[in-house]
Amino acid sequence: IPAFIAADMHRLPKQGRGLQSYFPPMPSPLALAAASDADLTRALVGRIAESMTTMGINMYFGPALMLASNVPGVEGAIHSMGGDPEFVTATGKAFVEALHEHQIIAAPTGFPGGGFNTIDGAPAVLTTPEASVRSMDLRPYRAAIEAGAPMIHVGNTLTPTIDRRNFPASISNVVIHDLLREELGYEGVVLVGPYDAPEITRAVDVVEATLHAFRSGADMILWDTPGQRVVRTIELVARAVQQGELDESVIDSALERVLRLKHRYGLVERPRPRARDVQRLERRRARPEEAIAIERKSITLAQNRNNVLPLSQPASQPVGVTGVVGVEALHEALEKHLKRVARQDIASARHGGRIYDFEISRLTRYSRGVQTFVVILTNEIRPEGVQDLISEVHSVGARVVVVLLGYPRRLPDLSNADAIVVAYDPAGTDQTMRAVSDVLMGNAPMKILPPVRDLTVQAGVSSTFSVYDVVRAPSGRLPVTIADPFVAGLGVPYDPTGAIRRAQWDFGDGSRSRELVTEKSFSEPGEYTITLTITDTQGDTVQERFFVMVEE
Repeated sequence: IPAFIAADMHRLPKQGRGLQSYFPPMPSPLALAAASDADLTRALVGRIAESMTTMGINMYFGPALMLASNVPGVEGAIHSMGGDPEFVTATGKAFVEALHEHQIIAAPTGFPGGGFNTIDGAPAVLTTPEASVRSMDLRPYRAAIEAGAPMIHVGNTLTPTIDRRNFPASISNVVIHDLLREELGYEGVVLVGPYDAPEITRAVDVVEATLHAFRSGADMILWDTPGQRVVRTIELVARAVQQGELDESVIDSALERVLRLKHRYGLVERPRPRARDVQRLERRRARPEEAIAIERKSITLAQNRNNVLPLSQPASQPVGVTGVVGVEALHEALEKHLKRVARQDIASARHGGRIYDFEISRLTRYSRGVQTFVVILTNEIRPEGVQDLISEVHSVGARVVVVLLGYPRRLPDLSNADAIVVAYDPAGTDQTMRAVSDVLMGNAPMKILPPVRDLTVQAGVSSTFSVYDVVRAPSGRLPVTIADPFVAGLGVPYDPTGAIRRAQWDFGDGSRSRELVTEKSFSEPGEYTITLTITDTQGDTVQERFFVMVEE
């Protein structure tokens, strides 16, 4: 009987401490939320599934469908898909369907939610009131189940609003049996744990927890580490069956669900991976086009005072690039557009966790004449030194553009910057910096806003149609609420002219226009469909349809 071999491909491509990464870096789930492009997400998941199949991995351990935390003091994680239940629901469903199309088992994790609500290593707690939990945290899981998710993972989150005993979800009969099995009608495989986590080991005997989980409707127990504890638990569960403490039919039912799943996905007949195919994959480490497109679309402009962005010649020059990661890559990318770009790393901040006074003095002393500083920061840098740096740069008459990498929890600490750009890759890869450079220079991906309502005009009367009324650049949107004014959905637009290569209006009556702003009159009354197609400087195309009613 073949084993489940699982991986979360968004967490797997890591590189550090001298280790070589064999996987191309993927945009984080939070970047997927910021880009909010269902077609690209589905295409990327397809690419991931193909790689997994090549390597002999038959299960995707995810996606994580827990909503991003709104609890004050929580650090936040780029592995969430944001705090919007509607988006997480749609993306989770697309994930499950795309994986199924490639015969990869999806195992959405973290049921029933709340897994990101953890402070200082304390257990995660689902804080959503019981009256709202079904319209909020449970929505993504319900959609994944309706999409045919063959396995659901129940985490160790405490659930006081669902189970008054405040048990971890993975040992709660209310969560596993009453909510998942009965209310949601889930008949697939239920995986619970990990059972060697402190939330379990401190609260209850592991064997008792295992027996209770099986009686509640669980099928498999997850452990983070192997060893004698796992072996002994298996032995004691077997003894419990032999002594009549656990009905053998409970184990038989779990086994049947697991075997049924393995048969459904053809794991018995599936051929072993071929070494030459894996080696070919290993040599081809270039990021998929879909990953690059998602990263570009995810870059979010969160603040832009006095239209500091986009950068331009000569108003923004000279430009200085500094920061803790990605400085060389961003400097190189900006040099392709601007003539005068200086570069200076903040080396000590990488180790000390803050920008020290001597670094601030060095930056301002050796960068006299710089008009715009671009400062690349991560969440690990303490805010005091950052605020001092911004104030000192302002005192010499220069402007500050901060590029924040990773989860955007530091946004309120950066509010005195002239502009803030958020990228959801904490490593600051070369590709991320090229995407940031595009946004800084006004070459950002665009989005055409869908119409709020149908248009009404009069026949024979000229009306103005302008791309500036409906096109927004950059396209990225903040996927989580941090604090006012940095709320979910925020995205500050700037003048999109530099990003537009070509625009075309099709007015539905045979007439067209390539002007960004054009006058149009309809000769006959009726309902017309207007199609606007925009091509950006990268050759990417966006399109939207508008309906107009032409009256007598």
